[in-house]
Amino acid sequence: MLLAGVAPAFAQSAPAPEAAAPAPEAAASALQPGEIVVTAQRRSQNLQQIPYNITAVRGADLAKAGVSANSLSQVVPGLVTIDAGPASRGGANNYTLRGLRTDSPSGGDGSPQNVSSVSTYLGDVPVFFPMVFKDIDRVEVLRGPQGTLYGSGAEGGTIRFIPNRPNFDKLSGEFNATGGITEHSGKPNGSFDGVLNIPLGDTLAFRLVGGIDHQGGFIDDVDLLERTSSAVHAGVVSANPSDPASAPVIGPVKKDTNTSNQSFVRAELRWKPSDRFDFELDYTHQNTKVDDIQATNAGYTGTSVDFGTAIGLPNSAYETRSAGKYESTFPILEPYENSIDLVSGTASVDFGLATLTSVTSYYDNKTSGVSDTSNYYGGYTGREGFISYYANYPRFIAVTTSDNKDRAFTQELRLVSHWDLPIDYVVGGYFQHQKTSNIYNQVAPGIADFGTYIGQPSQSPDNGDQIYYIARHTNFKDRAVFGELTWHITPKWQVTGGVRFFWQTFDSGFVQESPFCGASCGDGVTEPSHLGIAVANNTSKVNDHIVKVNTSYDVTPGLKFYATYAEGFRRGGANGIPIAGYFRSLPQYTTYQPDFAKTYEVGVKGNLLDRKLQYSADLYLINLDNFQFTTSTPSYESGVFNGNQARSKGGEIELHARLTRNLSASLAYTYTDAKVSKTSSLTDYPVYSLITGAAPYVYLTLQKGAKLPGVPKHTINGSLDYTTPLGDRSLSFHVDGAYHSKELGAINPADTSFWIIPSAFTMNGRITLDSGKSWSADLFVNNITNEIGYSASVGRQNMPSSWTGLIVQRPRTVGVGLHYHF
Repeated sequence: MLLAGVAPAFAQSAPAPEAAAPAPEAAASALQPGEIVVTAQRRSQNLQQIPYNITAVRGADLAKAGVSANSLSQVVPGLVTIDAGPASRGGANNYTLRGLRTDSPSGGDGSPQNVSSVSTYLGDVPVFFPMVFKDIDRVEVLRGPQGTLYGSGAEGGTIRFIPNRPNFDKLSGEFNATGGITEHSGKPNGSFDGVLNIPLGDTLAFRLVGGIDHQGGFIDDVDLLERTSSAVHAGVVSANPSDPASAPVIGPVKKDTNTSNQSFVRAELRWKPSDRFDFELDYTHQNTKVDDIQATNAGYTGTSVDFGTAIGLPNSAYETRSAGKYESTFPILEPYENSIDLVSGTASVDFGLATLTSVTSYYDNKTSGVSDTSNYYGGYTGREGFISYYANYPRFIAVTTSDNKDRAFTQELRLVSHWDLPIDYVVGGYFQHQKTSNIYNQVAPGIADFGTYIGQPSQSPDNGDQIYYIARHTNFKDRAVFGELTWHITPKWQVTGGVRFFWQTFDSGFVQESPFCGASCGDGVTEPSHLGIAVANNTSKVNDHIVKVNTSYDVTPGLKFYATYAEGFRRGGANGIPIAGYFRSLPQYTTYQPDFAKTYEVGVKGNLLDRKLQYSADLYLINLDNFQFTTSTPSYESGVFNGNQARSKGGEIELHARLTRNLSASLAYTYTDAKVSKTSSLTDYPVYSLITGAAPYVYLTLQKGAKLPGVPKHTINGSLDYTTPLGDRSLSFHVDGAYHSKELGAINPADTSFWIIPSAFTMNGRITLDSGKSWSADLFVNNITNEIGYSASVGRQNMPSSWTGLIVQRPRTVGVGLHYHF
């Protein structure tokens, strides 16, 4: 009964064996009644036995807090997320732990080229995208590098979502329905989901989970341009039909643009013919659709825009409108869709002294979206930016469609001891083959006809209004062997050592076209030159290893001290950056290298007052070497680059107490100081250097002491739960709150996306009436204080513009829920 984080030792019940790891990797006989079981170290253990900082949150507490994948920070201390609603645009997770973030928090459609610094798992299956939280037994959050057991991307930590498993006991199920309304929205919210567990015999069981969720929009767009049709690339209506060079028309305000619909289904078939063999086959499908981006341009006062001033167009000026708290000023709607299919098979065989587990999975993750990318072209006053290269078109907008595909096959084999000896081990092998495809097509509707009208026709008239196109394909393979060995020197003292050897290859193919400007925008070597084509094909290979050393000592059964040195890494890759032609870059930037985290941590955890108070505290120092960050070349080609060194240091404290038999509380505080610790500079050719002969120059410097973006220095989480009996029934009251201090929106103050993300405090509350039999009902309020809660940005932030926005959390939402189980 907590919200802030670790499930306390006085939890009501331990998870059933089916809810633990798929394999009986270790007996849980040493667990005390009422204590939670986790499998973070690939064997079943009491939470307090884990010799490092770990948080475990029950699925019931996730539901109680009303959290989603993008608002998980509400219940996990120190975790930072981008809360953009049900859709994670770009199709990737956006989690940050212990300050290991070097990229600007963004809510755009672009699929990130580098992977997250926090790895995520659904059970034992690695996933690289957000999943729906339904029928989840618990979430385990492992802080600090977990590279030896969890591989690439686990340098900041690992988050494991552990689903409930099919069980053989009896037919059972549950159904949940909710309805509600969000302030500033004229549309209701509603959801329905259910679980059905069907025993098909003593050794075979099937479990089906599914649901739908509808959220009413709360963003109003005040500056939508009128279009000639509803097609994505339709032209912009002219204010003066008799003048092809006249301004656009701003249409009426459109209400509740960011309405969303999400559906999912997960089918699980489990076969356990004996105590020594367990097999489960799972399939998950998830689909998410949103009608518009969840961004606001609050405080924008509107302005007069006149792109045609520079060439003397008399009817080219127009006025944009001002925007309020939940109002957008983007000229187009930005719909987005994500479809995920995941198939996995997990088999375990108990040989008596050890258990062999095989985890095989394949996923297909597709995303498609529409976004306004006009901000990349400047033109905020009509006399600056790249719009001058596009004929100063007075109705200029850049409409970009994106189609991203991510497919991967993974296979892991591991052997875990469970004998009664002072030495324990985990050894295994891992293979992953991932293919991605990212296609972006950018069109400026009407620009071809306008260019012809003023005598500046496109260099590629057959391409119509297309101004930019990019296709990037990648092929990544990861092979690894790993192991951890634990020596229990005495019943109280243990030492663990671990290592992971990995061999990785990354290939990237890249094609870019700029047909409007033709050969001058190409690489000068690729035909046909009039399309402005640039081509790059790059390969990177890395063979390396990481290590881990940990020790802990149990002073008493309720007091543990531990110390850890652990390394983590994030894989490298290849950039799609041309090294020939007018937009060339230095060859060294065609690839980027892995970054490595080295962590030193000391901590204490335990309980007092007959387990009524549970606590944990730690201090850590992380050196992030060769850190990756995303930026652009002087020719505005986006890529991932390596800096020198960053450092994050901090501490974490968590308290969980049962104040009375009916009242429990949780409180957690984290401090994070994350900065660049060694000055980094990037040197490259200036734009058009092939013509001017200009030499490379230092175009970007990240100074020592610069704070890392998207990392609050202070976070606080807390919750209270009170339950009172009403005869056979009970009435429960729950409230939780989460605070984070201000953050930076970019690592470089000179970056166009630099801004200050303000501090925020968000509260949720819920009252539940439980019948004591098969049904319950609740009344909930999410975001009680109606906090704005920004977490990311879209577009340039260094000057006022209607082509920019801030990602904002959902306002106060009130609703009711009905629940039935059998």
